[in-house]
Amino acid sequence: MVWAKAEPAGNECGGTLTVRLRDSKGAWHKRRDLGPSVAMVGGLNGWQPLAVLVTVPEDCAALIVMLGADGQAEGTSALFDDATLYRLPMEGD
Repeated sequence: MVWAKAEPAGNECGGTLTVRLRDSKGAWHKRRDLGPSVAMVGGLNGWQPLAVLVTVPEDCAALIVMLGADGQAEGTSALFDDATLYRLPMEGD
C-alpha cells in the first residue's frame, strides 16, 4: 500500500503502484499474472490510497515494488508517501 497524489492538485498525473516478482536466478517470474498493478483516479484532490494484494508463489525469490507514472500531463508530478508492505497469513499459518 502507498499514498499518492497529483501535484499540482486535481491534475492527471498517472501515478501507479505495480508489484513484480523475481525468480531465484534474478529473472522476472514467469507468471506475469501474479504481479498486479493499480493506477490513481485522475482529477482528484489530496492523497489517495493505492493497494494491491499479491500471492507470492514458493519459487519466488524477491518481490519488487515499483512506483511510477503513466500518461502524465505536462508539468504534473506523481507524489508518493508511506509505502508499506503487510504480510497476511494464509489459512493454516
